[in-house]
Parts: sequence; C-alpha cells; structure tokens
Amino acid sequence: MAQLAIGLAGLVGLAGAHALEALPWQPQAPTLNLVPQAEWLEDRSTRLDLNGARAAGGWQYGRGNALAFGYTPSAFWVRWRITNTSQQPADAVIDLGHPRHDHAHWHVLRLGGSRVEQVHSGDRLPFAQQPLPHRHIALPLQLAPRETVDVWLRLSTYDGLFEPLPITLQSRSAFEAAMAREDTILTLFHGGVLALGLYHLLLFAITRQKALGHYAHCVGWLLLWSLTSRGNVWQHVWPGAPDFNNGFLTFTSSAAFAAMGLFANSYLRLREHLSRPWLMALQLLVALNVGDALLALTGQHALAVMLGWATGLPLGILTLALATRLALHGHRAARFYVAAFALLCLGALGYIAQVAALVPVNGFSTWGVEIGATFAMLLLALGLADMLDALGLEKVAAERRARLAQQALVAKLEAQVKERAQALDAANRRLYEVSVTDELTGAFNRRHFNDFCAELFDHAPRQEPLAFCIFDLDHFKAFNDLLGQAAGDQVLRAVSGAVRAELRRSGDLLFRLGGEEFGLLFTATSKEGARQFVERLRHAIRQLHITHPGSPAGIVTASFGVAWWGQPLGSPLSREQLYAQADAQLHGAKKAGRDQVALLPV
Repeated sequence: MAQLAIGLAGLVGLAGAHALEALPWQPQAPTLNLVPQAEWLEDRSTRLDLNGARAAGGWQYGRGNALAFGYTPSAFWVRWRITNTSQQPADAVIDLGHPRHDHAHWHVLRLGGSRVEQVHSGDRLPFAQQPLPHRHIALPLQLAPRETVDVWLRLSTYDGLFEPLPITLQSRSAFEAAMAREDTILTLFHGGVLALGLYHLLLFAITRQKALGHYAHCVGWLLLWSLTSRGNVWQHVWPGAPDFNNGFLTFTSSAAFAAMGLFANSYLRLREHLSRPWLMALQLLVALNVGDALLALTGQHALAVMLGWATGLPLGILTLALATRLALHGHRAARFYVAAFALLCLGALGYIAQVAALVPVNGFSTWGVEIGATFAMLLLALGLADMLDALGLEKVAAERRARLAQQALVAKLEAQVKERAQALDAANRRLYEVSVTDELTGAFNRRHFNDFCAELFDHAPRQEPLAFCIFDLDHFKAFNDLLGQAAGDQVLRAVSGAVRAELRRSGDLLFRLGGEEFGLLFTATSKEGARQFVERLRHAIRQLHITHPGSPAGIVTASFGVAWWGQPLGSPLSREQLYAQADAQLHGAKKAGRDQVALLPV
C-alpha cells in the first residue's frame, strides 16, 4: 500500500507539473530573471500543501521583472523547472531580491519528484535559520551535471503585505559578488550618513541651534531605517528577534517623518511665518507619526505601514508646500528645503510605487529613498551651513554696531564729565515730571501744581507778569451721564491735547486740578495779551467739534477764569490770592452764560 501511495503521489505530481517547461541554465550564465519564467498560483485558503498545489489548476505566468501581489491574506505558490545544461556540477542561488519577506517555504523536487528537499526561510525566522548567511532571502541550489529539478516556493506573510520580489537565478559566486558590491555601497552610504549626523550633532552641541539638532535627528532615523530595511541590523544586531526587527522598520520610518516635521518647523522658523491653524495641522501630523511609530512596535506591521504612509506623506507634502510658499516670497532657507525634500519625496514616491506594483522594479525604485535622501541631506547641509554663515555675519555686524556704540558712548561720557551734575539734575527733573504727570490727560497733576506754586510764590518775588487761568468743561457731568465715563475720558484727553498744542513757551504749564477742571500758568506782558491767549484756547476747544447732547451749544465748550498779575513787579504775590481770583472769574464766566473768558487783574 505504501508503494501504491508513493506511485499515486508521483502520478499526481506529474499531472500538476506537466505544463512546466525546463529552464536551461549553466554556472557561467549571467544572472537570470526568473519572474517571466515562473508560474504562480494564489491559495486563498492558505491551506494547500505541496501535493495540493501540484494537483491544483489555475496557474498563471509571471510578468515583468518582479512578482507583485500587493496586500492580500492569500498565500502564493511559485514554481520553476531548472536544468543544468553543463557537464559540471553547479552551485546556484535563487535570490528573492531583498531581505523583507515574512515566510518563504522552498521545496526542491529531484528525480522526477520522488525526492523532496524542504528549506524554510524569511525574515520572520531568526537569522541563524536562513539557508544562506546573507541579508537577502535566498535558496542555495546544488545541481548535478545535466540534472533537472523542480523548485516550488510557497510565499506567505504575517500580515498580508507582499513586497515586490525581483527573483533571480545566478551562480553562487555571482551572488556573493553582487552582495559584496551592495554591502560596499551600503557601507559608504551608512558611513556618510553617520558622519553627517554626528557632525551636525556636534555643531548643535556648540551652537545650540535647534535646526541643527533636528537635522541630526532626521539623519539618525534615516540611518536606522536604512540599516533595518536592508537587513543589516537583522543580521548583526538582533538576529534572534525577527518580529521586533519587522516592527522596528516601520517605527524608524514614522519616527523619521516626525523628525522631518520638527526640523521643518525649526529650520524654516514656521512660527514666525504661519498662522495658528497651519501650525496646529503640522503638530497634529507630527503627533500622528509618533503614534504610528509606537503602533509599529505592537506587531501590527501592515496597519502601521499603511497608516505610516497615510500620515507621513501628508506631513512631507505639507512641509514642502509651506516651504514653497516661503521660497516664493524670498525665504532663503526655504529654497534649500524645497530643493532637498522635493528630491527626497521623489525617491520615496518611487519606492512606494514599487511596493504598490505601480511601476516595475528598477534601480531607482529599489534605492529611491537612499538616492533621494543622499541629495536631500547634502542640500540641507548646505542650507544649514548657509544659515550658520548668515548668523555669523549677523553676529559680526552686531559686534561692529556694539563696538561703534561703545566708542560713541565713551566719547559722549568723556564730553559730559564736566556736566555730569547738571545732567543728573536734569534726569532727576525728568523723572520727577513723569511722577507728577496726570496719566489720563498728559497734563501735570495737582500735586505738581501745589509744589510748583509753592516754589514760585513762597521763595522769591515775582519778576515778570504772570497769568493764572482756571477752566473747566461746560455741563460735563451731563456729558458723562448721557454718554458714559469712557466717552468723558476721551473728551478730557482731546481737550488737554488741544490746549497743550497751543502752548508755545517753555514756562507755560497746564495742570489737571481735578475732574474736568484744569489750571494754566503762563506769562503775559499785558492783560489784553493774556485775554487773547486764553480766547485762542477757548476757540481751540470749540474747534474740536465734540458733540455734547446735554449742552445748549451742542458741542463741548469750556469756561475760563483768568487772574493776571502785572504791576508793580517785585511786589509780594500770594498763590491763594491768585487762585481765588481765577476761581472767582471762572464762576463769573459760568454765571454769564459759559463758553467765555472772564479776566481780572490782581
């Protein structure tokens, strides 16, 4: 019965494999693209074993230069028949083309299918279990002279995300040489990125310029992403943690996008140029990328990848759009940013298009991120150097201005040494004036009026004619009652400003004595001169044309009482007498109908 089962299995295998055509190959042949030579079968149930796949129908032929299945929960079977046409044994390698595929279960059928060799590989297994000690997922295949073998490959994923597979067949020596060349390129790239990041990190430590620190941050995440994407850390850092390795890839991608947003914010000084909604949108996208990075470490690889691109690309597009807008307005740093990140986005789009099977696998799409990042980092490094140069020129200019200012200050101080006492007195007087100024109207306050009159009248006889005027606004209480305190304050400020604009001599002083009452001390050589001057003030207030609904005049007016002291010069003069006379004249002006000037010589 066992022999019968084996025979039936062989017949089934022949029936399922009858469509396979032998693919001639020999060790000296160049690298051969196996995709057009492949037949593949979708296993939606994911339950087919080798015998089930050999018996199944619905096989399809590969097209292009990569097998691209996209995102699907299915498993896939791929098969080839390979013949060693040489007279020598061949040591071949079937290479999937990159290190990022979850599960690759190989079946090598020899002697017409009677002997099956099985090999498990994929980046969901520890690196030590890979059939070849290289980053790429590959199958070593030994072929005897003239031997024909069938290779069956079952592809499945942890989360349904299939990367494009540019599967090739080549000799072991050619594979080793290709891997060595790729390792050399990656070493140069990673070394350059590391040097660039450390250099700018050192500059940040010295200058404390945030843009330099965020640039080093971006470069660091890009370096970790590339080391993970190319399988270096899986091979050398955590070979026994394949699941963490897969999550870390998406983690570094999202973290790099978040760092890019922070760099754009600091390098372009977006807070100085953008409104709050735009800044909030930028911060939200940065936060979403940070969240996606954390999601990647939970094992939700496919979801994290899709969310990563869904949040990372908008962030890149937003910063690029904002930088373009600034560049069009002459922002120098934005020009470097636009050029750099346009190249990076172009490379990233090429890689995304390859993953989505929108373009065939090629050198640019495979290495798009690294190519775009190389040019982007170099341009941004030039931009940062330009920024530091500009800051240096600004510092030199500031130092020069400071030096000139210092020289001018020294010269000024030397010239003022003999006048320091007078300058100090003048400064004290200015400070005193500030302390005795009415905050609302800008006129001197009552305290200064009292102090000034005490000094003017009590310490020395008056030697020149003097006039003192008291005036207040007509019906001002009605104005406040009808229009409010705030409107009244506006009127007081306007009246004070109009009166002070008419004061031409340094000895003419305006005081706010309280409420709407003002006092004015001024020199006048004659009684008539004093009257004319005060009349000019009355007209200046009327010319403000401030509407007063509670006044018969319909506008804001003022009544003036003036006491003029003229002869004899040098005789004693009492401030109380002068004030009382001016106040009496004010009451007289009000009784006479307001909006007029009443003057009496003392």
